[in-house]
Amino acid sequence: MNNESEIIHAIANGDKNSFSILYKRFSEKVYNTALSYTKNIERRTRNYTGCFCENP
Repeated sequence: MNNESEIIHAIANGDKNSFSILYKRFSEKVYNTALSYTKNIERRTRNYTGCFCENP
């Protein structure tokens, strides 16, 4: 899977491997963005973690 829409579609269909691909591809970017918006370690970690948590 190369493009993001294929990955998102696979995740929506329950493919946990695709979630791993998405995480590996974007986790560092998301963390660095959270870091740039807040200097508070607790808030940064909460924001970063929230991006990759499942919604009920």
